[in-house]
Amino acid sequence: MHQRTTFMNIFILLCASNVAGVLYLDTYELLFMLSASFLIGLLAMFTSSRIGFALLIVNVLGHGFYSVGVTWGKELNFDIQMIRILKQCIYTLSAVASWLLMYSINKARERYISLEKEVMELRKLEPSTDILTFNEFMERAKLLISGMKRRGEKAYYVVFEVLGEKDYQKRVVYEKLTQLLLQSVRVNYDLVGNGGHNRIIVFLSNTGEEGVQIVLQRLAQKVDAEYNLTMNDFVYSIHDVADDFAAFSEAMASWRRGHAAS
Repeated sequence: MHQRTTFMNIFILLCASNVAGVLYLDTYELLFMLSASFLIGLLAMFTSSRIGFALLIVNVLGHGFYSVGVTWGKELNFDIQMIRILKQCIYTLSAVASWLLMYSINKARERYISLEKEVMELRKLEPSTDILTFNEFMERAKLLISGMKRRGEKAYYVVFEVLGEKDYQKRVVYEKLTQLLLQSVRVNYDLVGNGGHNRIIVFLSNTGEEGVQIVLQRLAQKVDAEYNLTMNDFVYSIHDVADDFAAFSEAMASWRRGHAAS
């Protein structure tokens, strides 16, 4: 509600400055004001708030100094001086309103992106594939590692990375691969999560190297049955799961940064 009121007030301010420009400025002055305001708004949208504000100040002061310069040394009566002051106020109001509008839009967009990111982090499943989000994957892995350590069990994790040159092709392969992995692992014992950057992390609990190979063979059979998916569309690496969650977390962080972890 507060944001809507702010936008409304700024919009009213911008409209008021334009109406005042139509009433008190001649055609050249009006076109200059509208062009300057549009340029200020455009630059404010595509630059940082500091740069945008600096440009606004330069515009306002520059026009102010220009107005003083063209009248320097001239004797102007009171009415003409008041008209020039009014025109300067209209110029300034229009520029400030344009900058405020774009600044508010940018801030609203940043808040939206931040909220969207928070929602994604709170989700347990990736919407398009139904695999675990990274945060949920790590939460469940922590529980599995704790139980594994207590019972003296062994586990592995396999990192799959989709190959390809075009993003849409990678996305198609990624979605198909996630579905096949979900069908290849044990539903109640293993985890399949989003590793970011077209990577998929599979956590295989309470298993040995033979169990890992069984999963990979099962996956290979399912890939062979697919019409437009091959084992050459992705690569994978197999890793031991340390019985310390901190070490596992560091390994995952390394993969998320794009570096191989042992």
